[in-house]
Amino acid sequence: MLCPHKIRLAVVLSSRKVQVIICSFTKKATRQIALPYLAFLLSSESTATMKLYALFLVVCLSMTSLPPSLSTEQRTLSCDVIVAGGSTAALAAAIAAARDNSQMHVCLTEPTDWLGGQMTSGGVPAIDFGPANKNRGFQPADFADMMDSLGGTGNPGDCWVSTKCYLPRHLVEGWIARTVRGLNNLQVFYNSVIKRVQRQGRVISAVEAVQRVPSSGFDQWGQRFSEAYLDWYSESDSQWFTKTLLRLEGRYDVVVIDATETGDVLVLSEASFHQGVETPDETSTLTLDTCGQAITFPFYMQNGPDSHVNVSRGSPGPFTLKSETWGHVWSYRRVQHVSGPMDESSPGDVSSQNWGGGNDYLGRYFLLPLHDTLQQRSDWQGGVNMTAIRQAEDRAYGWFHYYLTIAPPDVRGNLSMAGSDVSGTGTTLSKIPYLRDSRRSVGLQGYQLQKADFDKNSPGKYGVRYPDTVALGDFFMADVHRLDNCAYPGYVHDITIKPFYIPFRSLTNQDVDNLLVAGKTMAVSFMANAAARMHTGEWNTGLAAGLAASIMATENMTSQDMHNNVDTLQSKLSAFTTLDWNQPREY
Repeated sequence: MLCPHKIRLAVVLSSRKVQVIICSFTKKATRQIALPYLAFLLSSESTATMKLYALFLVVCLSMTSLPPSLSTEQRTLSCDVIVAGGSTAALAAAIAAARDNSQMHVCLTEPTDWLGGQMTSGGVPAIDFGPANKNRGFQPADFADMMDSLGGTGNPGDCWVSTKCYLPRHLVEGWIARTVRGLNNLQVFYNSVIKRVQRQGRVISAVEAVQRVPSSGFDQWGQRFSEAYLDWYSESDSQWFTKTLLRLEGRYDVVVIDATETGDVLVLSEASFHQGVETPDETSTLTLDTCGQAITFPFYMQNGPDSHVNVSRGSPGPFTLKSETWGHVWSYRRVQHVSGPMDESSPGDVSSQNWGGGNDYLGRYFLLPLHDTLQQRSDWQGGVNMTAIRQAEDRAYGWFHYYLTIAPPDVRGNLSMAGSDVSGTGTTLSKIPYLRDSRRSVGLQGYQLQKADFDKNSPGKYGVRYPDTVALGDFFMADVHRLDNCAYPGYVHDITIKPFYIPFRSLTNQDVDNLLVAGKTMAVSFMANAAARMHTGEWNTGLAAGLAASIMATENMTSQDMHNNVDTLQSKLSAFTTLDWNQPREY
């Protein structure tokens, strides 16, 4: 009889070699296998040898109380740049750093199996261009190339929210996969989340992440996000996953980029950060830490053969089309359109549902309060309000049923929730929620980009242009999706903006010399993030952070050194993009 799990020792008993047994059991294995096995060995029918087995099994069971880090497989890897990922900005940063120096080892963590953040796994495959950056001359070369890969200059979904709506799998398996494969010095750790950060003084020396491998026969995307998310952060093997603890260290002078969706590195490195809305005004350091942006679980509906997906009833609403027709909501974020009138659902159509009066969840903030967030540092689980996550999922399912019920009778019977071939999940919802804000860094010397520098009342055609400008931002407004239970300061209601500039200081943290940030973790105010959080803003800041990290790692620079020599970074950036709204890039 053999120990049923991982580690076996050879023990000599008398003159015979007996194979026994120190095992690392999961909790489930302890209950289902080890205890019955122990009872059998201690039964009156057992021989003396078998009772000795039992003695060793007691030791085996005691192993289950060891810290997970002692029983979980561990890997240590050397990196020059560590990108803590999950966002659109993370993909841009990793590509930029790896391309800049082929001798540099870039390590990218990705919580899902789809790179791209809101462009793919977050379920928003409708690029939020502004009035100016729809012009290719204001798009970085790689971003423009990525857009070209999705139907050239056409719009696959013929949507009206954007000039580019597409099936996310086409981007994941097309441009993204080809680009990542072509970078031999970029190592991607899929299905990995940040667990802890080691900091010595003002320097991060290591980042630890939990990587999960689904158990045989288990579809990790067949479970709701809310059911699996906390397991992602556990270091212990579970009934669903086998875990590996990844320790990412610097080969020499490592640079870390926090481009996560929840500011994991900021929290775990004890770096300064804000969350929520500044009050009473934008320049305040006091925030309403449980008031921020609403979240959404997007999903896809199709006109065609029934996908036969069993969809939960979800929440009862209320829901509204606002002032739009049913067909106009269908075409709003449609990602595939074969033929037929613009505002009708035609055979072959696939529509992404991400609607303000529909699956937007306005009930509560998705981030835990600041106090609870800091309390969770010792056993990090993302710092997320799981009640909000579950209710957001229910809201999405409820919107599906409502929207289906009010569909025109002649098409209603042809509509169903699209399956995993479109969404990548068996639940039909996006792999991760669409998050519109995050925990935000406090930059060098306490800097935070303010919307006041680029609102309509500021002088000039564009926002303030800073000496350390490293990226452009543009959208039609500072897009705020307010929560129902929050009293927002009056200034939040002014959403007017113009094309703006993003300085290098927004990519820094005042406490950690080798930490950069990009995307929604930038050193910006709540309202500045509401304008900069779009796909293009994330990509632009990721590009800048990736190139800055490459320079810093190569030249042994701190973020302050990089700021003092920002012209070096600006020169590199000019090969990929323009940094001046008056000078579009030439192709």
